[in-house]
Amino acid sequence: MKIGDLLEKFKDRKLNKINLVYGRELLLIDNLVDAFRDLAKDSMPDFNLTIIDGQETNLESMVSAIETLPMMSDKRYVLVKDFELFQTKRRFFNDEAESELIRIIEDMPDTALVLFASYGDIDTKKSRLYKAVSKLGDVLVMDKLDDMDLFKWCKEAFEKNQIRANNSELVYFIDLVGYKDKKSSVTLADLKNEIDKISAYLGKGNSLDKESIDRLLTNNIEDNVFKMIDMIGSKNTKMALNLFDDMIYRGGSILGTFSLLSARFSQILQIKALQDSRVSFDTIKNTMGLQKFVLNKLTSQAKNFDEESIRAIIKSISDFDYAIKQGKMSDRLAAEILIVKASKK
Repeated sequence: MKIGDLLEKFKDRKLNKINLVYGRELLLIDNLVDAFRDLAKDSMPDFNLTIIDGQETNLESMVSAIETLPMMSDKRYVLVKDFELFQTKRRFFNDEAESELIRIIEDMPDTALVLFASYGDIDTKKSRLYKAVSKLGDVLVMDKLDDMDLFKWCKEAFEKNQIRANNSELVYFIDLVGYKDKKSSVTLADLKNEIDKISAYLGKGNSLDKESIDRLLTNNIEDNVFKMIDMIGSKNTKMALNLFDDMIYRGGSILGTFSLLSARFSQILQIKALQDSRVSFDTIKNTMGLQKFVLNKLTSQAKNFDEESIRAIIKSISDFDYAIKQGKMSDRLAAEILIVKASKK
């Protein structure tokens, strides 16, 4: 099933009683969540729409949300975000509670519509709830778009910003942004950010051109640090080195790049620790004071590193920074060694 198929079910109100969407394309998941909430707009949502933080709920709350009858409507809508029973680590649900919830779902009243939305990967092998939902309803994995859908998505995104985009320029943009690399953590949220940035630069009614793409996609040092972390995480040493060379060619500071890399890897380490403690996405965002886009990006990148490798990279940055300032090593050589070492972690 593709996202368009499920959206059509939303549009025609032919949704299965139970549905699950998950994956790394957080923007697409948000689109489906918004569509689900729109379904409840004409059904007294204050009474008939329940939104549950799946990492803070328990069996009683889930059962109550599912079995409570709708008020002055034929449907009751239940949205469950990041439900812990789709993950390996659990706090509020044991095996007995999982079995009971599966029984409830199997006998779920026709008045209930449930959407589980998991922002990231889930445990499809061990989660009994996942297997039950797969049999009873629709499951949609939000992975990278294929070439045709990606092209269409980018074209529509530029058109929404009132930018004309010819096919050749669109293909050039897509190739340069690095989305199609299956090992890259670049997502549609990253593409939207770049599209909005280019659109604002060009102005409404103008056409996309390669010169603007080159200027804006490669001129922001902080954006390039994100891309470099992508390349390091996917162990693409060559691309990481090429990106570094381009940053320096355009006047970037090596020590400044070190500082940004250290800051971002430290944030990734903090995110992993908070995730291990089962802290919700919104709580992480508020705790760390990050914009949603930045947190989405760092959360996605965190999947490519374990804690040990992140600590080793941060230590290497500190060691090389010290060596450069002490005159023991040239800054360029230190940066190249760092990239090669980090890409092998």
